[in-house]
This record gives sequence, structure tokens and C-alpha cells, in this order.
Amino acid sequence: MNEELLEKLRSAKTAEEVIALGKEYGKELTEEQAKELLEMTGNGTGELSDEELEAVAGGDIWDKLCEFFGGFF
Repeated sequence: MNEELLEKLRSAKTAEEVIALGKEYGKELTEEQAKELLEMTGNGTGELSDEELEAVAGGDIWDKLCEFFGGFF
């Protein structure tokens, strides 16, 4: 798993920033995918709700990253 990508994703505040991050890693993300990733990482606030923290701890975020970024991980 790529911790650097997750850290960059957590610092993104808009769907456009997430889409640009995807391009940086050679992946085309849809606006819907970008928004989903934002929600899973605290929606750009830098803070996670209890539900979001549980999703990250449970691996849901990694599942989505693997789905959206494919074999990158």
C-alpha cells in the first residue's frame, strides 16, 4: 500500500485536487470517484468522523484506492 498517496489524498480539499492527484499517478478518476475518496478521508477537512475512521481502519479506503488506482498498490 502506498502511504504517500494516502497522505496526499488526505490533504486534498476538492474533487479537482483528487482528480489531479490521480493524473499524477497515471490514473483518470471521475468526479464521482474523487468525491467518494474525499468523503472517505474526511472530505478535505483533515479530520475523520468516527465512521470514516472506522472505514480507514477496516481497510475500506484501501479497497477503494485499489479499485480506482488498479495495480498501483
